[in-house]
Amino acid sequence: MNGLSVVIPTKDKPESLRATLACLLADGPPSAEIVLVNDGAAPMAVPADAPVRVVEGPRQGRAAARNTGARAAIGSRLLFVDDDILTGPGFLPAHAAHGTGPGFVHGPLMEFPAARRWLAAHGPDPVAAAAVLNGGERLVRNNLEAAVLAVAAGTVPARLGWLACVGANLSLSRAAFDQAGGFDEGFGTRWGCEDLELGVRLLAAGHRPTVDRAAPGVHLTHARPDRWEQHEATHQRFASLHDTTDVRALPLLLTGSPAAYFAAAEPS
Repeated sequence: MNGLSVVIPTKDKPESLRATLACLLADGPPSAEIVLVNDGAAPMAVPADAPVRVVEGPRQGRAAARNTGARAAIGSRLLFVDDDILTGPGFLPAHAAHGTGPGFVHGPLMEFPAARRWLAAHGPDPVAAAAVLNGGERLVRNNLEAAVLAVAAGTVPARLGWLACVGANLSLSRAAFDQAGGFDEGFGTRWGCEDLELGVRLLAAGHRPTVDRAAPGVHLTHARPDRWEQHEATHQRFASLHDTTDVRALPLLLTGSPAAYFAAAEPS
């Protein structure tokens, strides 16, 4: 097996998925294969000339969908991208350049508060997406991303490196993925924590994070009314698997501030 495989789990988000695929395919057929895992109820409509392979998902949550895509992929490096991420022309080469070395790679992410309006106006337009990435729209950095950058800068302990295992923009060698055992499907269909939990296991196995600023992405922010109710349940599972101060304190980061989290994450 050689090369990069892009795994995109998707569930009933055709508008944002079209934008994500348009960005990845903007420079013509990519050198990487793209595996689209359809975890929704409706059949997946992909342009006939798009070099995208569609596999049916198990409909058991994002962890299971990502694992399904990884099993179907043929590349020696796996890149996980969500179905609502805008990327630029250097995105795939940046991830591919990390080859089959150890560690895991995170591309910086920004939130796009006006994404719904932008999608309605521009849809799958990679030129418009490039303008967003280049600062043409107001973007914001969330607390998790701020914490990831603090770890990368060395201003907080390296033991928090698992925070960089963000499934929306994450690559690692297949060997590292298999060594860690993939995503924990026990998180089920609820939102949150399944990617960070993989990060804890990767870090424990000796894999360190790299933040690659050549592979940025923009998240097409969308409403999730029951987000925090779901996250409370997934965080409970996360903390039951890894009962440490830094994992237990995670809600302080996501709903509070990085400073509050870093203070609470100190070992007791």
